Amino acid sequence: MTKNWERLGEEIRASRIALGCTQAELAAGAGVSRASVQNLEQGRSFKRTTPSMRAVTDFLGWPPQRLAQILETAPGVQARSPADEQAAAGGDLPARVSAALVNGSLLDAQVMELGGEAQVIVVVRGKSDASQDEIRTALERWQRAEKRLRNEGEGAPQGGGPRP
Repeated sequence: MTKNWERLGEEIRASRIALGCTQAELAAGAGVSRASVQNLEQGRSFKRTTPSMRAVTDFLGWPPQRLAQILETAPGVQARSPADEQAAAGGDLPARVSAALVNGSLLDAQVMELGGEAQVIVVVRGKSDASQDEIRTALERWQRAEKRLRNEGEGAPQGGGPRP
């Protein structure tokens, strides 16, 4: 099956712009070259998904399955947006939690195993109109809090999101 690389490029660009990042900032945050970001946004085709793609989509805060979902979408067909996925997943959550999941810009998300059959899910959202400095500060605060949680918990986070 043909992969929809063009669609992936459009989605990455839209997510980057929504975060208020330049290509250089996205590249630095994801730990990839600016040329990698440019190639992805231009819809360049690849033989398979790459670690750079995963790093970029992690930085953008996409759920792990989003990359494959977009690539498997036939040209001309609208892939489900992250907001659609959140709404579908949040159907059994209290209203205040569901509302918080869709308000603001997604900065990061982590799933941490608590042992046994339990997990804690952390979603970090910023103000929709936050400046780059405010986003950077919020991500730094989250990184400190995440480090404390990791030290307290027994499991390592699964999935992952942006790293400034």
